[in-house]
Amino acid sequence: ASGMAAGDRVGMLGVNSDRWLECLMGVWWAGGVLNPVNTRWSVPEMVYSLDDSDTGILVVDDHFLSRVEGIRATAKRVPVFIYAGEGETPAGMRSFEALIEAARPVEDAGRAGGDLACILYTGGTTGFPKGVMLSHWTLWSIGIQRLAQTPMPAPSAMMSGRIFSLD
Repeated sequence: ASGMAAGDRVGMLGVNSDRWLECLMGVWWAGGVLNPVNTRWSVPEMVYSLDDSDTGILVVDDHFLSRVEGIRATAKRVPVFIYAGEGETPAGMRSFEALIEAARPVEDAGRAGGDLACILYTGGTTGFPKGVMLSHWTLWSIGIQRLAQTPMPAPSAMMSGRIFSLD
């Protein structure tokens, strides 16, 4: 409903929340590429990453509403702003909740493997940050590697609606 097509970049500027997870999964389901905007950056740094990655949609929560006007005023490509907060949707933004309520189910775009999943920006210690392009395969591989390095808790079993340790 916001004009996103397969491969389009969608930014998320917000704190960890259920909406962040919905955005992440929704973007991937629809075939988009996520650009998680660093919440510690200044507006010029945010705009740099949005322009560099050609982000066309930016989801913003209540914590970062104050950054919207600066982004709108300086971005080369002004993104469609989607408000994922708790209050009234600000002027010039679309409502995350209203978009979900009005949405019809869509088929999974089926992007996987070597398809681009997200663009993460480096710290820029030698100049401007660089966009690191990560595929779905790379994210899966990182997850598997992390599991291999993490000690597993003691086995447990679900019995009568309660969890009991087997050791």
